[in-house]
Amino acid sequence: MTKKDIKSKIRGYYLWKWRIAWGLIIFLALTVISVIIVSLMSLFSTGDPLVFNTIKLSSLLSGVGVVSYIILLGFVFVAALFPIGKYSIDDKIQKGDITELLSYIIELKCDYNEQYDSLMVISRTTKAMVSKIIGWARDDYEGSLNTAWNMLNRYFRDRVISKINFEHFQYYCKELLSQLNEDKISINSLNEILEGKWDDTSNKAQDKRARRILPAEFWIYIICTAALLLLIVFKVASHFIKIDPSSQNIVMQLIWDVGSDIIAVVFAMFSIKTCWISTFEK
Repeated sequence: MTKKDIKSKIRGYYLWKWRIAWGLIIFLALTVISVIIVSLMSLFSTGDPLVFNTIKLSSLLSGVGVVSYIILLGFVFVAALFPIGKYSIDDKIQKGDITELLSYIIELKCDYNEQYDSLMVISRTTKAMVSKIIGWARDDYEGSLNTAWNMLNRYFRDRVISKINFEHFQYYCKELLSQLNEDKISINSLNEILEGKWDDTSNKAQDKRARRILPAEFWIYIICTAALLLLIVFKVASHFIKIDPSSQNIVMQLIWDVGSDIIAVVFAMFSIKTCWISTFEK
């Protein structure tokens, strides 16, 4: 693969990932809002002269809700097929393409979100390539390529992707590429770069920025959880508005109405916590 091909694959993943994320968010929001407004209109409808217009508005919102739900299901299906959080280009890249990959990294200029996704894809690709080393040839230059992949993989080991200082990473890749081109890889000098200190102020600023700008997975988890909570609040309120005072199973009926939603919220919150720890915590 050329540097241009690598850029196309990684950027294409980034763009599709965010399109899917925003599609899920937008159509989930439209579905939830439509359901709540239509339900509220039916709960508080009266014999008002404007009832005909109310019915027309309710029908329109119902249509919006149905269409949004169908489109949402389409995005869910696409998201299930799309390898969010798993994408790698190791099946398309050759061992010698590490020079192109390093050149791509050195020249990469983008915002934090794209940088984060690019590092994730590069990290997975590098790890997968290193796992193939056992079956690779071992002549002198092939050995240098193996070492280069190992040294690139070593950079990602024991590091949280969101906390990587990108300027330091680019500097490391520039030195690794230079040594690889000369076919004289010095593990000691590369380890010195790995273990050396690098602009603590910049690291702290990047940590703060990483916590402000969330990856697409976070937005999906958070928006879905918020939608579930909103639906629970609405269903509980509706339950008490329509309650029959003579009913003997008020609590059981409430549990039946919202029990599954509460369980879903708990699992969603655990997903957020797990994603937060794996992404931002050491």
